[in-house]
Amino acid sequence: MRFSLITSVLALGTFVEAGFNQGAIKAFNRPHPRNYDQKRAPIPQPNLNKRAKSKFLNKNSEKFAVNGSAIPEVDFDVGESYAGLLPISQDPDEERELFFWFFPSTNVNASEDVLIWLNGGPGCSSLSGLLTENGPFLWQQGTLAPVPNSYSWTNLTNVIWIEQPVGVGYSQGKPNITNEVELGLQFAGFWKNFIDTFDMKGFTTYITGESYAGFYVPYIADAFITADDDDYYKLGGVAINDPIIGDATLQQQAVILPFVEYWDKLFYLNETTMNALRWTHEHCGFDKYLEKYGTFPPPEGKFEVLPDPYLDTKNYTCDMFDWAYSAALDQNPCFNIYHITDTCPTTYSQLGIVNSGDYSPPGAEVYFNRTDVKKALHAPVDSTWYQCTPYKVFGFGDPKSNRSDTSLAPAQTDVLKRVIEHTNNTIIGVGRLDFILPPNGTLFALQNVTWNGKQGYQSYPQDKQFYVPFHPEFNGGRLSEAGIVGQWGYERGLTYYEVQLAGHELPGYSAGAGYRVVELLLGKIKDFLSISIIEGSTVVSNIAEETGFTSSTIESFTPTTKTATTETLSIVKTTTERTETETTISTETTTEIPETSADTTLTETQTTTALAETTTSSTPSIPTLFNLMASSGPAKDTYLRGTSITAFFNAELGSNMELSIEASTNRLRWVDLYICASYNYRLKTATLTPCSIDDSPYVICEAPVGDTIRCSVPDCRMYQYHRETPPYDLIEAVQCRQEKAPWTQFYTRKHGEMEWYAELGAGDVTDVSFTAIDVKVVPK
Repeated sequence: MRFSLITSVLALGTFVEAGFNQGAIKAFNRPHPRNYDQKRAPIPQPNLNKRAKSKFLNKNSEKFAVNGSAIPEVDFDVGESYAGLLPISQDPDEERELFFWFFPSTNVNASEDVLIWLNGGPGCSSLSGLLTENGPFLWQQGTLAPVPNSYSWTNLTNVIWIEQPVGVGYSQGKPNITNEVELGLQFAGFWKNFIDTFDMKGFTTYITGESYAGFYVPYIADAFITADDDDYYKLGGVAINDPIIGDATLQQQAVILPFVEYWDKLFYLNETTMNALRWTHEHCGFDKYLEKYGTFPPPEGKFEVLPDPYLDTKNYTCDMFDWAYSAALDQNPCFNIYHITDTCPTTYSQLGIVNSGDYSPPGAEVYFNRTDVKKALHAPVDSTWYQCTPYKVFGFGDPKSNRSDTSLAPAQTDVLKRVIEHTNNTIIGVGRLDFILPPNGTLFALQNVTWNGKQGYQSYPQDKQFYVPFHPEFNGGRLSEAGIVGQWGYERGLTYYEVQLAGHELPGYSAGAGYRVVELLLGKIKDFLSISIIEGSTVVSNIAEETGFTSSTIESFTPTTKTATTETLSIVKTTTERTETETTISTETTTEIPETSADTTLTETQTTTALAETTTSSTPSIPTLFNLMASSGPAKDTYLRGTSITAFFNAELGSNMELSIEASTNRLRWVDLYICASYNYRLKTATLTPCSIDDSPYVICEAPVGDTIRCSVPDCRMYQYHRETPPYDLIEAVQCRQEKAPWTQFYTRKHGEMEWYAELGAGDVTDVSFTAIDVKVVPK
């Protein structure tokens, strides 16, 4: 009886398990829910076939015509397009030419307008945007073959992808520009030739791009405005995603800690590393900076300029970006700064290797370097195509040049202001998974701009929901998000938006959101809450009939309560009068916002404040593991850098300095002594080689734990030279070298200081002590 009871229990358990497995199998094998869209509302593939007659085909443009059914590896007709080279001026002897690929719109009702797309770099090809983000066909990283793109921007208007400036991609000639004004003039010369070639006088032009196009787009738009010629340069608006548009230190350094804390479960850094980042964030003054300027409206006047850790060795340890990036690579060896959710393995791209960690299988050939591809596109067969050129486009094409773009960012000048006020149709947005240019850096840059009578946004521009309609066609090669995908705001001609799950290349990662941006730019929708029904377009939303929402109801729809969660900025609405002392710090990551209509804007009696989120715990102090002392006095400054400590000391040129280091820890492994230069004033525009502890010539001496270190610099000399960049003043420099080592140059002012520092790394050893480190500097 007992035996049969056990048997019955086992039989019941087997039955339940079998039932569960059947349910799991059904769940795992369930068709993708978006397949039902195809069954309910079947829509054919996008119309990519050539028209019988084209208004763009003429005796001047026919030599650029591309056979849409003969693109290598593409097994479908990409439709009407034109590609080739056009000069940057009307000079008959002009040798500099820009390469373009122009696709007339597949929408027969497209207006007389044309949209320009530019990738950034500087020096990166816009063909990468065509092939991986927004073109009529895509061959994205990790995919087997090209596929039609249901979200192609050519569904909406005529689009041209341009490789610029000179020196990029297939473009020809030697680069000779040094700044963005010169770039804009060369682009305007090319554009005039393009308009004449395709008989497009009077067309409205929209300029778009991403990344370093945050420089390109406003400066080119400003060149169009200055030209004041609607036949060639009629500007309708601009849109830039994930742009470098302001001070680089603000956009890439000051906002890194809040970004890492916002995505803490994704980064998953250990507490030691997080404490080090928090300490550095506070030590470098980023916390106070964000607190001071992270308000809506912002404080009046231009923001304080933050020291650049790459140019000023005194701020080397304020390089938050590289510290966090290095730590992220420990957790995720395939960490992608452009899209932080990526994990190993890194997938193969037909565009070649650009960044460290990119993968290319043995024998792989870059798609645009294939001879058959070049011939199909009328590109120079003898040219070598790079996704991002190694030749400096602002350094006369010299790959060894240290020259860079000498222009200030458009948000630091009146360039962006002029573009916004001229068009009243400027759109700037970011993907929240972008680590290289975190969202709040872009928003802070905009808060430093005055346009249409006021500085920055007066209220937090994330108070409306970004809606993407469901695409009625299921395309397994190009799925996109749908529903509420982010937030946005608008004031005085400038729209700012954020997309939650998009990365740096926003149209590639979030096709629906990128498509909506173009719809808004062209005036085909009222805002990001509108339903998209574009006659003649392949993207037609059926959300109204499926959900019961009409255009009017969706535009005013908001939940009873919504939660605003952004990286560092949280919004609080009150009904108190605004006062001069209005500043509130919020340490919570989310704040409840009362119900409000999506179209409601804040009145003058409403207050909006948003400040950097900070940890409620106290800032970590440097561990008292080391006692560092020099004959010239104690360390001038001490930094906690990851698992090591860096201490700075000063010594007069020609003097002797004894440095003693005593350690009481079982976590010390080695001591290295480095040398670098200190500046007596901040170099705002000069590009000088900073101190780098990764370059071996800087290492003066090292010894294992337990030994006494004695080292010297046997050969040093001083000389003078005039800096080649503004303000062209006289610089005193010191060169030093070790025995059998190359010359290493350290910049300093006359009668200045040489700066020495010792870095103590962590390891697993017993207690140790160090004494009598003798360093001698004898300039000749």
